[in-house]
Amino acid sequence: MSAGALLYPDDLILLPQAAKLCGVDFKTMEGWIDGVGLASRLRAERSPVTQHFQMHATDLFSFLKKNNKPIPEALGLMEKKRILVVDDEANMLSAIRRVFLDSPESVYAFETAGDGFEAGQKIERFRPHLVILDIWMPKMDGFKLCSWIKQNPKTRNTKILAISGLVKKEDQRIAVDFGADDFLEKPFENEILKEHALRLLPA
Repeated sequence: MSAGALLYPDDLILLPQAAKLCGVDFKTMEGWIDGVGLASRLRAERSPVTQHFQMHATDLFSFLKKNNKPIPEALGLMEKKRILVVDDEANMLSAIRRVFLDSPESVYAFETAGDGFEAGQKIERFRPHLVILDIWMPKMDGFKLCSWIKQNPKTRNTKILAISGLVKKEDQRIAVDFGADDFLEKPFENEILKEHALRLLPA
């Protein structure tokens, strides 16, 4: 883990790294794992290689939040509403991203992907709260990606907003059958897109 790098939700952090991140010593961190006198304990397990305790970044963030402790900058991604935009048109990726980055609050974090395979890789690490997904793409269409997201135990709670500019009569129904939570036809007004997305994002 390089200095100043943002951690992703499933990144594993060894106890020495976690202690350094949080500005505490080993004993304090081990006390957090025991959870005595705390609102919640820090979830951690022994590394099979080093035998040090290790934890997922999201678990460290959750513990610090629940116990009103300072959040290190490296865990900043966990405080944002994470959105993955999947479209094979670069202009559309940029346009959708601008809709949210124009917001006065810095509450969003973005990743983009140009096809379904790239999106699958990014979903595994970025763990978006919302995927805005063009259903007609090369390599893997949005229907298959919807199905993969909803059938994967680690990602099935991810919300999906399907979009399409080549709408056929059955597209919306099929997208919902494959797991999409909402559907929007291109072209759309920026505020309409944001309105649909905010309904799906966590409060």
